[in-house]
Amino acid sequence: MATLTAEQIEQKKQQLKQLAEEVMGLKNELVEAGAWPLDNNDLNEAAGGKKVPRGVTPPGLEKAERDWENLQRGRWWLL
Repeated sequence: MATLTAEQIEQKKQQLKQLAEEVMGLKNELVEAGAWPLDNNDLNEAAGGKKVPRGVTPPGLEKAERDWENLQRGRWWLL
């Protein structure tokens, strides 16, 4: 595990905060353009073209949604 100084940790936290704000800005642009949330069919095709049967959650979707929610709420340490 890498050892970071207090200053490096603070810089990383600030960088993460800036990136989270950038992500939120991009998401807001997509919402305004009507391209968010993404269509499930588009997501399924992006997952290697595999078709997921109705009622079955694609692998990793729940974690991705949880991570996104935590990022939106500024809880980056839970990612």
